[in-house]
Amino acid sequence: MKQFKILFGFFIGLMFFCPLSLAVPLQYYGIENNIYENLTVHSTLVLIFKYPVTHLDYQVYFKVYNLKAEGSFGDVNCRPIEKPWGTQISCDFSGMKKGNSTVKLNFDIRNAIKRMGNNYKFEINYDVSENIDRSFILIKLPERSVLAGNITNETKPFYPLDGNTFTDGKHIMIYWEKENLKPGDKLIFSVLYEVPPGYFSYQILVTGLTIIIITTMIGIVFFLKKTPKKEKGEIIAKILMEDEKKIVDLINKHGGNVIQRTLVRESGFSKAKVSRIIKNLKERGIIEVKSLGRTNKVILRTEKE
Repeated sequence: MKQFKILFGFFIGLMFFCPLSLAVPLQYYGIENNIYENLTVHSTLVLIFKYPVTHLDYQVYFKVYNLKAEGSFGDVNCRPIEKPWGTQISCDFSGMKKGNSTVKLNFDIRNAIKRMGNNYKFEINYDVSENIDRSFILIKLPERSVLAGNITNETKPFYPLDGNTFTDGKHIMIYWEKENLKPGDKLIFSVLYEVPPGYFSYQILVTGLTIIIITTMIGIVFFLKKTPKKEKGEIIAKILMEDEKKIVDLINKHGGNVIQRTLVRESGFSKAKVSRIIKNLKERGIIEVKSLGRTNKVILRTEKE
């Protein structure tokens, strides 16, 4: 009876830790698992079928989120169907042809990372139910994460031990390449990694500073929008030359827009001098000028902010 319980428990555990099952012969099976700092995993799965098919039921023994599908041929229509044991991704294809039979699935996984002391472990198994000519499996660690050290009973912090590692300068990646897989083969992959001390404090600090900066910018914009129009003109006038300030004051006096010849008449400046001042103010983005035939309409830009 005790042996039966052990075997039953092993079977249940195998069912939940062998998450992917596929029953269609494949020329290529590739999947990239991108682990994020928040312990979610984004998976990109690429399937190249050996011959055209019109339907696929892809069993995933966990819940998937944000499913997106695309193909190298006509229409690809995939939808997740929740099951008691996880998710069935059901796809219908049209237009698939031999030599043009690639399907890409993107989805997110949650609750796939286990914490083990100071380390984190990601483990996923692929149950082979049909022949697969070639497979490529990649696991990308979160930014600044490193492979765990001080591993006991293992020579490497990942399994299988024939994996290869490389980095793009920000992420460490582990990948495996397999060929000529047969029904019943088990592809079990795991990675044990750690996050450097202070990383989460660093992330919290960066996030906090970002929030403060964004909040401050929103406050400044809100303040400027609430500032009376006349006050805005006064603020701008403080950075102007005396003659320019006089022109800006006259524009404010007329409600933020005025005919150019009115500025000539009320400023006492010559037409040439007013034209020169208006040109300088326009180039600095303080005013706009709209042609009205033989004269111009001068508009203080802060009136529209």
